[in-house]
Amino acid sequence: MTTTDILHRRFTMFLDGPSMRSEFLQNTRHAEISKPLGLILLGCVFVSVASSSLAQTVSPIPASLNVQPQGSPGQTIAQVAAYTPFQADDATGTAASGGGTAEAKPKANSDLNSVEAVAAEIESVNNDANMDPMLKNRLLESLKSLQAVLTARQEAVNRTASYEKSLLSIAEEKKRFKTLANQEVSVQPISVDRYMAIEEIQQKQAEASLSLDAARSKLQKIESDITARKETLEKLPEQIVQTRKEIESLTGETIGEIKDDPDGRLRHVREVETKAKLDEARQRLAAYQQQQTLLESQGDLLPLMKTATEKEVAEAEAKARAWSATLAKKRQSEIAKDLKEFRRTMEAEGGDPSESLILSLEERWMRIAGEKDRISRSLNDERAELDSLSERRTKITTNLEENIKASGGLTSTLGVELLLLKNKLPALGPINSRIAELRKSIESNRALQTQLELTLEGILDNSSIGLSLENIEGVSIPQGKLSESEIRLVNKFIADLSDYIVQMVSLQSQLEQKQRLVMELTSIIDTKIVWIKSQPAFRLNDLVVSWQVFRAIVHPDNLILLGRSLLKGLLNRPELIAIALMAIFTIIYAGAKLRRRIATHGERARSRQSVSLKPTLAATLLSWALVLPLVGLLWIIGDALSASGASEAIVRATAKAFHLAAVAVTPIELLRQCLRRDGLAAAHFGADEASISTLRKWLRLLIDIGVPILLFYGIAENLGRWQAAAAFGRVMLVIGMILISVVLWRSFSPTSGVFSKHIQLNPNGWTSRLRFLWFGFILVVPLALAFIALIGLGSGARVLVEQLYLTLWLCLLTYYVSGFVNRWLLTNRRRLTMAVHRERLEESERLGAGGVEIEPSTSMEASEINAQTTRLLQTILFIVALVGIALVWSPVLPAVEYLDQVKLWSTTDGEGIVSPVTLKNIVFAIPIIVLTWVSVRNLPGLLEGVLLERLPLDKPARYAITTLGTYVLITIGILLTAKALGLHWQNIQWLVAALGVGLGFGLQEIFANFISGLILLFEQPIRVGDVVTLGDTTGVVARIRIRATTVTNWDRQELIIPNKDLITGRLVNWTLTDSTNRIVVNVGVAYGSDTEFACDLLRKICEEHPKISKDPEPVVTFESFGDSTLNLVLRCYLSTLDERLKSIHQLHTEINKRFNEAGLEIAFPQRDLHLRSLPPELMDRLCPAPKD
Repeated sequence: MTTTDILHRRFTMFLDGPSMRSEFLQNTRHAEISKPLGLILLGCVFVSVASSSLAQTVSPIPASLNVQPQGSPGQTIAQVAAYTPFQADDATGTAASGGGTAEAKPKANSDLNSVEAVAAEIESVNNDANMDPMLKNRLLESLKSLQAVLTARQEAVNRTASYEKSLLSIAEEKKRFKTLANQEVSVQPISVDRYMAIEEIQQKQAEASLSLDAARSKLQKIESDITARKETLEKLPEQIVQTRKEIESLTGETIGEIKDDPDGRLRHVREVETKAKLDEARQRLAAYQQQQTLLESQGDLLPLMKTATEKEVAEAEAKARAWSATLAKKRQSEIAKDLKEFRRTMEAEGGDPSESLILSLEERWMRIAGEKDRISRSLNDERAELDSLSERRTKITTNLEENIKASGGLTSTLGVELLLLKNKLPALGPINSRIAELRKSIESNRALQTQLELTLEGILDNSSIGLSLENIEGVSIPQGKLSESEIRLVNKFIADLSDYIVQMVSLQSQLEQKQRLVMELTSIIDTKIVWIKSQPAFRLNDLVVSWQVFRAIVHPDNLILLGRSLLKGLLNRPELIAIALMAIFTIIYAGAKLRRRIATHGERARSRQSVSLKPTLAATLLSWALVLPLVGLLWIIGDALSASGASEAIVRATAKAFHLAAVAVTPIELLRQCLRRDGLAAAHFGADEASISTLRKWLRLLIDIGVPILLFYGIAENLGRWQAAAAFGRVMLVIGMILISVVLWRSFSPTSGVFSKHIQLNPNGWTSRLRFLWFGFILVVPLALAFIALIGLGSGARVLVEQLYLTLWLCLLTYYVSGFVNRWLLTNRRRLTMAVHRERLEESERLGAGGVEIEPSTSMEASEINAQTTRLLQTILFIVALVGIALVWSPVLPAVEYLDQVKLWSTTDGEGIVSPVTLKNIVFAIPIIVLTWVSVRNLPGLLEGVLLERLPLDKPARYAITTLGTYVLITIGILLTAKALGLHWQNIQWLVAALGVGLGFGLQEIFANFISGLILLFEQPIRVGDVVTLGDTTGVVARIRIRATTVTNWDRQELIIPNKDLITGRLVNWTLTDSTNRIVVNVGVAYGSDTEFACDLLRKICEEHPKISKDPEPVVTFESFGDSTLNLVLRCYLSTLDERLKSIHQLHTEINKRFNEAGLEIAFPQRDLHLRSLPPELMDRLCPAPKD
């Protein structure tokens, strides 16, 4: 664009007039009329300028744009041409457009057409003490608004002048940068004097680095200008339209009557403000149009500037690398010189250089000196790239917010930009590898630095060497005191090593920041592009295009090319041929044998005597062995096509398609092998074989039909970004989703599918009640993905299919883990059945003797243990699967993102960081609460069946462990829930203090009992199963709860005792440390009996009884002379209380029997009655007279 065209465009814009009725160069007719007139005015400008030059009367354009009457003597033609649209029509202040008329202003009012004048007026108003306060406030408010409008007008004038200046230099800039862009990158060799000092080289290297940074900053600015130009050009038309509407509204605006304004001062200010707003809007419109002209003119300039600057950056990089290499060589030269001098001195003194510490470090030192500058350059490069990534992140966030605010959603243009940006992001794999290498190098060099420093400290202290260096490869161990010169060199090496480590740490930090930024950008892009249209909606013409693409793919020429490429790739990689032959052999010959072995292991697993997991593990490995041949063949074909080196797009696309098919078919084929007859599902995991047969059949059909569809889809997706291939790929995706929907319909039908038998056996269960809901959801999901692809959300459909694939893997893994856990529980239950049965027999005998029932939880049956463990593990698996599904789908589902946007409250942690608590936190807290509740209810069974039964612990100890474990689990659940809800200690400490006071006063007894229960469990003064005596009650401790302990007496009455009484009161524990107890039997024999014989007989009875302890031995004593008996006492001991009542009964029975056999009379109380006098009637009856 020439200068004449630019000025012509400028004048045409102004000639458009105050009404601003049309865009610049809106149509051809307007351009044809305006161009001659513009040329005439251009000639007038030149004449005016020449005349003004001769008269030396040229006056600059006023910066304040003060309004002057038209035709004033000091105004040039150029000024008239430029500013006529912005001047007043007359002294009355009427706008040039003719909008509205106002009364003439009193001459006493000041001119308010400049910011300085308005500031002076504001100061005058503030100093006026006689003005009405209300009027003063209104006047000050209007003056400040006028001041802001005048400031904005001046800024628009400055922008316009800047754009005009830039337009005048565009042609020359294009020419200059075009010349620079066409030049080749010239790398001038640096001139280095061999005697140049290292400090001078460092200065040159620093200057080169500064030049490189400046060139990179310049390039980054140009790239930002290119992006800003594009965005501004998109916004300018709308801004111009809005500004014109604003001018039209301001043109007709008038100031009405103002009350309480006696001298018209406020009216004058508002009129000036209205006129200034109109002038500011016009000048702003002129700035927008001039900016649009400038940006359109820069369309060719900015790419040339970028190309030229890229070459400048390349030259600066080459120069910086050259000086860095020179500096590294100089450092290595000085190091080699110092080491050479040291070696010469050491040999002259008769030393052995091979035993020198510093000489053994020579190679490492030279490498460090050479790598320091390389790492420094890498650090600068990473900083520049990190700044670029940070700018991209900020720009993406801003664009997303503006786009959503403007259109209420994300446009397809923004989606394409995000996809292009994602392709330009650095790969995470190389970044992770570099971080790992740096971390390893930092650790090894730090270890070397530490050992060298400790060694030097030991030498300088005239003591033994501080630390051995024998674990550092290639480093000689110093055998004595080092010389001063060697110590100096070692210190120099340590200094270089320390600088090297600092540089590596800085580089590692930069790489880690870069890693986080790339992950964050990738997450943002993946989240947003799902719901952005990436292609037009489906049309019927796409079917015709898809058919043409299909014919092109299967064309004989392409098939021959693929066959040749496959053969060439196999020849280039012979190992693929061997693997393929193994896979084919497995499919044809070894497959039947593998299936028979799976059936054999299934029969073993079905056996009730099977208590091992080996058959299940073997069946798992054999199932994978049947899966790998098919997957391997697909992958090998893709590898062979890639190894062929063919450059044709069809070959590369087909290779990627086979790799895609291998990955996609793996979980489906694995599930099919698990569902085979006598396979994992039926024989090991307890699935109904009749129900799963339908699913197995349809999975085979899915693989047979789905693999070709998947191959064509993969080829279409990787052929290139052209519309025909995209249409064909979408058709294949839709067909594949329909096929999956049919397979799911036939496999999960409530009447004949996988769950049909379960529904028949449980007609009132939730699976049966909700069958239409879950069955409809299963059918709708693939059809919904097909619909999403049809309406143009191709990227979203692909991402959702990927998430569905991950969900399939998650469900398959959950099913296998659940089945394996159930199988493990089954075998574990079988092992425990006999042990629990024996325990129950022993318990029955003890209960029959003692008459007391112990709490069932201390000796659970195998079925109860299994039920609790199954419930707990199934709940854990369900919650883990639910969380996994949420994590898989959270990046792409707007609902999950919406949960994180609903802010409920905010919390502040100990460091003062404010964190919002959203609805997402509530959703995550619910599974924690459910899992805690289920775990607390079922933890005893899990611990009993998994751990405690295998430990040498008695029942009271196991009970204490399970109870304490329950308390710990409750505490952990409360803490995790509080953390999920954002509750920190500093937020709830006052609530805890208040609750503490409440517990201390209102719930004192309950809290005391709870603490006492903990003491009972930890200290164990009484345990479940102990025989205790409290007052006049003796019984067995049945259970210990949070608040109270239950004791069951011999009459099977349960006594509830608060835990506090057991801690603070007195009781007798018969079995605390020793269950040995004493039996006391009192025997009374008649007077005249042989007491020694009786005592010996009692001892003999005790010796013959199997339950009576020999140590301590029984004791029989003659205690006293009773009224009717000679009192003998037998004291003997039992090892346990379990046989106490039975043993007492046996002793009593045996004593009575043996005493009767020995003729010993067990006396009973006897009385002799002497009658001295009786009534005659009674005497007659008792002693009748003898008959004659």
